[in-house]
Amino acid sequence: MDEAVLDFTGVEKRFGRRSAPVLVATSFSLASGELLTVRGGNGAGKSTLVRLAAGFLRPTSGRVVRRFDRFGFAPDRLVPVARLTARSYLRRLAAMGESPAVSLACAIELVDALGLQPGVDVPLALLSRGNLRKVVLAQALMRPVGLVIMDEPLSGLDEEACAAVVRVVRERLAGGQAFLVASHHASFDELGAVLELVASGPDPDAGTGAHVVLLGRPLPGRTPGRRQRGGLEYEVADSELQTFLKAALAADCEVRRVAASTERGEA
Repeated sequence: MDEAVLDFTGVEKRFGRRSAPVLVATSFSLASGELLTVRGGNGAGKSTLVRLAAGFLRPTSGRVVRRFDRFGFAPDRLVPVARLTARSYLRRLAAMGESPAVSLACAIELVDALGLQPGVDVPLALLSRGNLRKVVLAQALMRPVGLVIMDEPLSGLDEEACAAVVRVVRERLAGGQAFLVASHHASFDELGAVLELVASGPDPDAGTGAHVVLLGRPLPGRTPGRRQRGGLEYEVADSELQTFLKAALAADCEVRRVAASTERGEA
């Protein structure tokens, strides 16, 4: 049996001493040539687990052991740099490792296979979300590393591109690469095991929520926070924001402020 490239043993993660844990007693082992799909609803901790595996976060308790020197990483989002084309972006990343020309050629081949439109010489800022995803996947897969970590790799892709990603992953597994994939899609299920996560607390990567200030009477069925210059504060989950605002307008409330909870401040 191949030695594990990644081990989680009793891992717990909290974002604050008094906060509820995002992950609780999470354990698994991933060996060369294996794939593990991590699944769960919003707030279940998928993105947190991915970042723990990559070493971007440290566990509150438990142990994460990595047995690889290099890994590929495909984040769940990419903030495009103005005027930088997909080719230039991939060339810069390829130059950070060994055999940059080979890595760049591999990345270009991958985006072609995924159907990047309108092409690698278009600025990233002009690409759609799905096409940005193709560039992210190409940079994660351009090198023959021992482990590839992908966060929602199929999000925003059409059926043909999804099938192409699964095909590439299947080929890489046969070559001995290991994959840790956070995804709500079932496309990878036949390629490996599935780890189901259940939400036990707020996951900072699942959405910030919204801070809303309304002028008028308290909204029926909702408990406001403190008053602010004549307005009432409400903390609203991202998934409930649209419904909340419709209810506020229907109740003749004036919406004075809507901001991400991390941007909270006086209106």
